[in-house]
Formats: sequence, structure tokens, C-alpha cells
Amino acid sequence: MLELENRINRKAKTRETFFYIGFFIMFIEYWIDKTELNYTEVYFLISSIAFLILSIDAKNYKIREIIVFATLGLLSICTYYYSKNPTIIRIVVILFCLKGKDINRIIKYSCIICSAIFVVTIVMSGIFGNGEAFSKGLKTKPDGTLVLGFGHPNQLQLTFDCIAIWLIYLINTLKGKRVLKLITIAILSMLNLILYFETTSKTGFIILNIYIIAIVLCKFLYRIKVSTKILQSILISVYTLIILSSIIFTISYQQNSIVGDIDEKILSNRLFLSNYFYKDNTINLFGNDIDTVKFAFDLGITRTIIEFGVIVFIIIAITNMILVMRYTKNKNYNRVLLMLIFLIMSVMENVWIYPFKNLSLLFIADIIFNSRKLKK
Repeated sequence: MLELENRINRKAKTRETFFYIGFFIMFIEYWIDKTELNYTEVYFLISSIAFLILSIDAKNYKIREIIVFATLGLLSICTYYYSKNPTIIRIVVILFCLKGKDINRIIKYSCIICSAIFVVTIVMSGIFGNGEAFSKGLKTKPDGTLVLGFGHPNQLQLTFDCIAIWLIYLINTLKGKRVLKLITIAILSMLNLILYFETTSKTGFIILNIYIIAIVLCKFLYRIKVSTKILQSILISVYTLIILSSIIFTISYQQNSIVGDIDEKILSNRLFLSNYFYKDNTINLFGNDIDTVKFAFDLGITRTIIEFGVIVFIIIAITNMILVMRYTKNKNYNRVLLMLIFLIMSVMENVWIYPFKNLSLLFIADIIFNSRKLKK
């Protein structure tokens, strides 16, 4: 009996190991793609999916869960057919494999690995001068802004922001440790300021500051014991307002207007380009194969609708709202803030639908598997 139990435990640990190997191969491939380091994508993709499949134990799933994932799998295939982008397939496969996994542990390892990629990319850019931007051994773009192997200053700042946000989220899961939390936030704020002066990336600089301010505000609201229902109403209203404003400004954009002037001077023509892609494509159920060779499409919320379709957008929006309500009720404000900061970031950057930046997408597993173990 004991031998049988040990054998079952070994198999479970092996499957868990396969999951982490598959997830992080996919994770590393995604982040290396954001740098100017050279690699072969297909090897990463095939090997990661193979390991994730090996991690699945079909006996652990209920019929309802299998039906849900079969439906989502069909949706992801349809989305891929229309968009030529495998992102939704990756999300569905990862979510399917998340049953019984510790999401905070995944975020912890993601933070460590992405930090390593961040440092390696910077070191490689200095030693070898990777990429076209470094053809003369330079570590800057022609206008003098720092890129350090990331191709664009915004990507450098955005990568740092993701690492910083994950790290702050993780230290906030610790009980006590007030001094450690304050020191960590102070150091990250200083690094954020230094990077801003070098990259002049306003978006990344502002986002991290918003997250830090939100954490302080949240602790204040917790102390004065604001009603859960009032807080839920406020958060859902903010969530809805951010989504609707991003869509409305894209659809109603006029170049010769106050919004157009603000877009040109502050938002680097992001709304103009979002409106361009909106007019160049049709809004449909399964998305579009958008052409981003000439122009970048940075607005993550509207890009989700246009590239991946209305169904995916509605599923992501509704599941996120359900999670905001559930986590607020359970006073799991740490997860609520993580979800909201990536939504705010998605107003300016294309991160909302990508699980290797917006790791809060992994929380959707709590709905699918009816998880009541809501970690803070």
C-alpha cells in the first residue's frame, strides 16, 4: 500500500515538473522574442507544448471541466484560423494544465527567469552589440535613448515594469516584513526613475508609480474598513470605465481635435494607429490577421477585440470582473491590484491578452476549477 502511494506521488511530481518545464520554455521563448537575441521559435513552441501535454492527468478532471476546455479549445482553433496568432491556444493549454498548481509559485519563478533574461540581454548587448541598433557597438538608438538589447526603449522599460510589478505582488503575499517591502519598493522606484531618464518612456514610468500608489491607497481603505459592496462597485466601475473609454476613443477618434492633439503630444499617436487598425479591419467573432509590419498596434484592449475577436474579448472581460468581485469579497486585494494594473497598462501597451506579461490571466483557472483557496 505504501509502495503504491509512493509511486502515485512520484508520478504526480513528475507531471508537475513537466508542467513547469513546458510553461517556462514557452515563457522564455516569449520574452526572448522581445529582445534582439537570436533563437529558433519553432523548437521552443513544439517542446513546450509536448511537456505541457505530458503534465496532464486526465483522471483529475471533472466532466464539466473537460467540456469547458473542449469548448475553449475549439474557440482557440477558430481564433488562430482567423488571426494567425497562437496566443489563445497557448492560454487555453496553460489554463488546462493549471489544476492543482500554485499560481503564486509560477509568478515567483516567472519573476526570477524574466529577471535573468533582462540581465543577460543587457550584458549581451554590451559585449556583442546584438541587433541592427547595435551595428556600431552602440547601446542606444540614434536619438540617444537607451535600449540595451531590447530593440526599443519602451520594451526595455516595460520588461522592467513587469518584473517590478510581479516582485511587489510577491512580497505583498508575505505576512509582516514591512521593512523589506518598503526597501524593495524604494529600490524599484529609484531604478524606475533612472530608466525613465535614460529611455524617456513615459508609459512604463507612470504605470509602476500608479501601482505603488494603488497599493498604499488599498492599505488605507483596508484600515478604515470600507464596505465590501462599495469597494466592489468602485472597482467594477473603474474596470468598466477603462475598457469602454479605450474602445470609445478608438472608434470616435478624430485627428483634428483635442483628443487628437493629446494623442500626438503625449500618447505618441497610439489612438491614431488604433483607429487606423479599427478602420482597416472588421470587428467579428474570431478576429483578424492584422498587419503590424508598417505600424505598431500598442493599445492592448482594442487590439484584443480586433485581433482575437469579440468572443475572446467578452470572455476575458467577464472572467476578470468575476474575479475582481470574488477577490474583493475575500479581501484578496493583492490579486485585484495585479489585475487592474495590467488592465491600465493595456490602455497604452499590448499586454492584456498575453499571459507571460499579464500573469493575472492565470487567475482565470480559479473560476474554471472553482478554486476556493484564494491566496493573498
